[in-house]
Amino acid sequence: MSSQQENNFSIIDKITGKDELKAQVTKLKEELSNTKSLIEGYKKQALKREDDARKAISSKQKAEERLNYCEKKIETLENEIIRLKEYQSSSLTFKSVEELKLNHFISLLNKVESVTSDSSSFITIYNKAGQIITEHEKYQEITTRLDKNIVNLISKIKSSTGIIIFHDIDKTLSEVLVPPFPINEDKLTIRSVFETSPIKTILGKEYNICILLISAGESFVGIGDVKEFLNFKIVKSSVKSKHSKGGFSQRRFERLRNEDIMHHVDKVIETYYSFEEQFKVDFDYVILGGEEQLLSILLERVNIKYPIIKKGIEINVEKHNIERILLSATSGRRYIL
Repeated sequence: MSSQQENNFSIIDKITGKDELKAQVTKLKEELSNTKSLIEGYKKQALKREDDARKAISSKQKAEERLNYCEKKIETLENEIIRLKEYQSSSLTFKSVEELKLNHFISLLNKVESVTSDSSSFITIYNKAGQIITEHEKYQEITTRLDKNIVNLISKIKSSTGIIIFHDIDKTLSEVLVPPFPINEDKLTIRSVFETSPIKTILGKEYNICILLISAGESFVGIGDVKEFLNFKIVKSSVKSKHSKGGFSQRRFERLRNEDIMHHVDKVIETYYSFEEQFKVDFDYVILGGEEQLLSILLERVNIKYPIIKKGIEINVEKHNIERILLSATSGRRYIL
């Protein structure tokens, strides 16, 4: 307590103890003043923090709005990229597609084999039967060697015998071959020559085959080798071709037509079994062609114990077409990129 404060207290105040109370009051007032100052300071801090919080919330909202805008923009651009890719992919086509008779196939391989390069720029890819190019065991490496558009185009090729790709990095030659008979392994080579020996080995073998073409009312079963038929038969049945307006009801017509088709399929199966039994031939392959729906029905009803090759053979079954049936069934295809 200061000397000035002591002078302010009277003798009576000292006797009664009032001076001590006054001193305590003064001290408390000082503490109260200090506390109020602290409170004011805290209030100012709180107000500043509230203001900062409001600013932070506002900034967060603006950031979220910007983020949403960017995300929508990215989504829009990604969709546009997908659309452009789909358009580009759909607009890509092969320069030409042609059927290759077996002798022409071998002749083409000889020409490809004779081409050489000064550098290792020739890529040869064998993609085995039963898979598309994206399932190749070295697909990742293939994507680094071939343009993506080319890979996408090749992946659209449907083949039950596999495919062979001959591609020159310098783009002097680029084509895909579908072989007449199945490829059994994946292969990728990058050399100064194209790798033709695997397919030439496949085509150089002797094959016993059965050709089975099925269509409503007229089908074909023939057995032999790649050069000629040992025997064949054209199987004919009466199958209703259309519904007559003045005849049966649509439902009854369809039922009777289905019965005709089943009867025809059974006759084809009977012929197949009779040839199998009569000639005691173990077929290397049974080549199937014809109407897809009838092929499905046939495969459900017949037990073919030999490897099957399905081909899109589009030939009318007639006696004067027998040689063409054999040529088509043992042909491959050529796609020029």
